[in-house]
Amino acid sequence: MKLKFLFLILFVSVVLLGCHSPNDHSSLSQCKKHFKAQSYKVALEKCRIGAESGNLDSQWLLANLYIKGLAGEKQPEKAYEWLEEAASNGHTGAQRELGKAYLFGKHIARDGDSAVKWLKLAVREQDVEAQFLMGIYYLGDKQRNNDQASAINWFKKAAAANHKLAINNLAWIYSTSPNPSLRNGMQAVKIMQPLIKRSPDSAVLLDTLAAAFAESGDFKKAIDYQKQAIDNLKSEVKGAVRQGYLDRLKNYESNKPWRETVPEWSENEDYDKEKGEDVKNDENEQHEPVMDA
Repeated sequence: MKLKFLFLILFVSVVLLGCHSPNDHSSLSQCKKHFKAQSYKVALEKCRIGAESGNLDSQWLLANLYIKGLAGEKQPEKAYEWLEEAASNGHTGAQRELGKAYLFGKHIARDGDSAVKWLKLAVREQDVEAQFLMGIYYLGDKQRNNDQASAINWFKKAAAANHKLAINNLAWIYSTSPNPSLRNGMQAVKIMQPLIKRSPDSAVLLDTLAAAFAESGDFKKAIDYQKQAIDNLKSEVKGAVRQGYLDRLKNYESNKPWRETVPEWSENEDYDKEKGEDVKNDENEQHEPVMDA
């Protein structure tokens, strides 16, 4: 009986060793090497070999190659097959990006439940961007009721790691929520001012600071910062987004704070661009590469 048991242990050990051969590690090394060197066609082959052998990092990089079309045409279907494979096997970046894809309906059908499923797995590993995206989920959209209290909770987690957009969105809710128990204009001003010092020409941040001063009752500063925000809008920002900036200015000129339940930009992956510009969160580069899902 003991001999049979020992034989079983040896058999399992051999099988496990066979799943992680030296060639698998070599393929991963070559996959990363050629990806970083931007030799994408070679990387595609090396990453494919590693991905098919079950290596998570190879699966992640292969998904990036396919989604961005770095080695040829974009192939979103293949990208998401490998992304889900990596996510299912515990790759945090893949879990975050799959959740993000479901949240915004990029290349796959929007599905809030699936978005939360994958994002919650990523936040277990303290993924700051996933925490931020959970906040975006709770902002709500036309198909889903918002829960600003939960959004605040998630934005606070990401803001604790100096996530610029999380701080901005936290201040935005403090300044514009229709729920008086969630508003805190002075706190919004406090957390926004350091961001403005670092990015004084950011239309998005100036817009939020203006809303914060309006909520605090300082309409003179609100008007001043809102005018600065409008002046710093990029020329290509038009339509409803630009009009929103102008509407807020009119409110402040009438000594009225701004109230907003569901931000227009919460429905789009380009949530920062929808407000007027591309705000880079340069203090929180976590995963390389980051998919443009």
